[in-house]
Amino acid sequence: MDDFTPWPEDLAHRYRERGYWRGVPLSDGVRAQAAARPGACAILCGNRSFSYGALDRMSSVMAGRLIAAGLQPGDHAVVQLPNRAEFYITFLALLKAGIRPVNALYSHCAHEMRAYVEQLEPALLVGSRAHPLFTEDGFLDALRRDGLAPRLGLWLDGSEPGQDLAQWMDPEAGLPEAPLPEAHNYLLSSPGALEVFAPGSGLPDPGTVRPQGKRMDREKGEGGRVMRAAKSPAKRRETAAHRPGRAWLPARRMSERREGSTGKISFSVRYKAATCDRVAQT
Repeated sequence: MDDFTPWPEDLAHRYRERGYWRGVPLSDGVRAQAAARPGACAILCGNRSFSYGALDRMSSVMAGRLIAAGLQPGDHAVVQLPNRAEFYITFLALLKAGIRPVNALYSHCAHEMRAYVEQLEPALLVGSRAHPLFTEDGFLDALRRDGLAPRLGLWLDGSEPGQDLAQWMDPEAGLPEAPLPEAHNYLLSSPGALEVFAPGSGLPDPGTVRPQGKRMDREKGEGGRVMRAAKSPAKRRETAAHRPGRAWLPARRMSERREGSTGKISFSVRYKAATCDRVAQT
């Protein structure tokens, strides 16, 4: 892979020396947790929970099926999914298959998505039929007319035969699979979820946590609870290292409201830990 600008050698050496770059796939954290603690909770999504064993198995199954369908390491995939568990499964599957994921914002519409397709010529498009752009086929038909349509499209909340995203990641679906190539790493702008997976912690319900810059909008979760984004990455790693296997959910109320250093209102939130079993019962 040579179509990128490498980091300056002095910085690369420093990052390896300090252990920031360890020379392992980004998917390795999930694989290691699945081997050590397969039943531990990885993701909570609405009334569904996904263990590390399930997350690793489902992403590997999807990766093998993508290779069997003719996709190859180095191909591009444009992914536009809502903040649900299927996004993480898809992302890990693409890393395992060596396919380059380009994660579009869910707010992007025709102008942005067409620009991605024109520049990247993706072999795969993964989207949601609940998105206004894809509830009907007008946008996809335009891509086909212009010779820009990806070879394969997979859809969340869709029912097209052979294109149902849920089936592609279902180990019991019976779709053909191929052996996995060597896993690849691709750059991310915000790899926060991988920092949670690596030490074996769990992600809270992704549908109720929405970051917006340094501040986070409050949203009412199930039961009227105020759901907020997690602690800073450094604090999250520190907490996760001491409390592996826990799913971190915001407490029922904000504990503090104060003037920040910039004069803007800032918030801090108490957090409580809950296992998958306990969350499922609440």
